[in-house]
Amino acid sequence: MIAEGNRRTAGALLAAVALAVGPRELCAIQVSSGAGKYSPVSGGTRCLGREGGIQIRVLVEAGTLGGSEAELAEVVFPVAGDRDVAPHTHGRVEVIYLLSGEIDHVVEGRTHRLRPGMVGIVRPGERVVHRVVSSEPARALIVWAPAGEADRIASRLGERPLPPDAGFACSPLAVAGESATVSHATARPEDVETLDAILAALYDVISGPAGVPRDWNRFRSLFLPEGRLIPAGQGRDGRPGYRVWTVEDYIAQAGPALEQRGFYEREIGRVTERFGNIAHVFTAYESRWTPEDPEPFQRGINSVQLYHDGRRWWIMHVVWDWERPGNSLPERYLRGGR
Repeated sequence: MIAEGNRRTAGALLAAVALAVGPRELCAIQVSSGAGKYSPVSGGTRCLGREGGIQIRVLVEAGTLGGSEAELAEVVFPVAGDRDVAPHTHGRVEVIYLLSGEIDHVVEGRTHRLRPGMVGIVRPGERVVHRVVSSEPARALIVWAPAGEADRIASRLGERPLPPDAGFACSPLAVAGESATVSHATARPEDVETLDAILAALYDVISGPAGVPRDWNRFRSLFLPEGRLIPAGQGRDGRPGYRVWTVEDYIAQAGPALEQRGFYEREIGRVTERFGNIAHVFTAYESRWTPEDPEPFQRGINSVQLYHDGRRWWIMHVVWDWERPGNSLPERYLRGGR
């Protein structure tokens, strides 16, 4: 079943849920009456999917909603995701609201073309296939009602923890088949002349008070077009995890949180190795919400790989991990801190 509206609103999505579930089933879903705790905001709870296949960021489930009425997820269907498009069924009503790209929404053998702003509905037990027909991955919001479908999908596709950095949520955007380029931005010469300068610019450009936009063109100008940012640490469940971001992914996913809450990060130590035109820097950092905070809320190490093209330095990759019990910053990385 498909439906199309003139406005891409959450109201259309919720209306589609009510339409798909129907009055009888809707009454059967027991709405929590305040007994369960809920989170007024959520950046997501976990990531589902295989590398190179469908990527799912679960946004709302029982733990955040305070009940089992529904689950909400952001999904990216990759162009090259054939292993995930085999016919399958769901145990709950599934409502898909397409944000970008195009997919063939095949329900019980009947094909329906979904374009941005359209809604696809699948009833429990119906066989469905989602095939991307656009040249770029398709992005969608999905509601499952009642809750419980995320666990079923996790058992089939696997799951990864969200990076625990404050405000940093799992980004499903960097998937196989998606191009990743940095918008052209001209660097300030003084930012890229030396290793000291480019690392100082990296810390400076992401730091600032709440409500003040960051200079994201300056940020872009520090990176090669193929540059990547990779949080790689331990999730809330204690298991190792990582996430690969393009520069644009980082701006889209981490940028709003940095600007809304305020964020200051500074270097507290460094170990540098250089050979020819390449350099590797272990730069220890500490993060605060405001410069006046007596203690940092986080410390860790940014592992930065850089390249010199004969005229300037470029950041190739930034990979970072953070302190936690059993993973303290070694003293050798704190000597000579700035």
